[in-house]
Amino acid sequence: MVSGRHQRGVALLTVLWVVGLLTVLVSGYSFLVRTENQLARNQVRALQAQLLAEAGVAEALYQLTVVPEPRRWRVDGRPYPLPFGHGAVTVQMRDASGLVNLNLAPPALLAALLEQPDVAFEERERIVDLILDWRDSDELVRLKGGERRDYRAAGLDYGPKNGPFERIDELEWIPGMSAATLARLRPHLTLYSGQNGVDPAAASAALLRQLSHGDTALVEEIMGARDQGVFSYTQLRERVDWPIAGSTGVVHIYARAESDGGAVAALEVVVKTTATGRGYDVLSWQPGSIQEAPTSE
Repeated sequence: MVSGRHQRGVALLTVLWVVGLLTVLVSGYSFLVRTENQLARNQVRALQAQLLAEAGVAEALYQLTVVPEPRRWRVDGRPYPLPFGHGAVTVQMRDASGLVNLNLAPPALLAALLEQPDVAFEERERIVDLILDWRDSDELVRLKGGERRDYRAAGLDYGPKNGPFERIDELEWIPGMSAATLARLRPHLTLYSGQNGVDPAAASAALLRQLSHGDTALVEEIMGARDQGVFSYTQLRERVDWPIAGSTGVVHIYARAESDGGAVAALEVVVKTTATGRGYDVLSWQPGSIQEAPTSE
């Protein structure tokens, strides 16, 4: 009798142990399924955001090559919001002439762009000379610049490229260029305008303020004339100290999309329209920063 009770007790403990083990296994499997489902949903939302950004770029290209001029989107950086079925995308287009060409800008233009509260005058001059020494082809050192031997003396295992910048991010290699300064410069830079000046008809208000050394009245006048369609290059040339560029046919397109699930994606695309205006060549196509869109002021 005792033996039977003992056997029943052992059986009960075994059943309880098996039930507990199954509970743990089922719970673990359930957690795994929920995690995989969440990952799948996140991937779908990310893909939706990416496709929305691509759709925004496609609409911008349609505007550039198909829509007649009077109804075409402006290439001065103003935002164009586009709602879609699974989210929304905001698209901006800016003629490359409205940006500072990192490879062609003269020293004074680079210095004006570097006028930042946290960049001292001496440091600004040094960064400008380092940029010029980086992009030129010789080993002659500017007053506050640096060539290969100077980089070595500073303990750096690289030197200047002695050639044109191929990516804006190469500025990270310039000694003294902080991440904060580069983040402020990036929205105002291009490699594709082919000009050494800036077109005030396409530049952002933020860049115009920077180049005019904070002359708010002048910037407001320029922006107002642009909006009213009475902009005059002739009058402006006498009032600014930077070289004025003209339209290039090269356009920077920035698309920032957000899906209904909250996923965000961004694209930065640079295209050159053909002479007929009915086609284009892609010069650059890369992910954009989702933290901060280019200024649309």
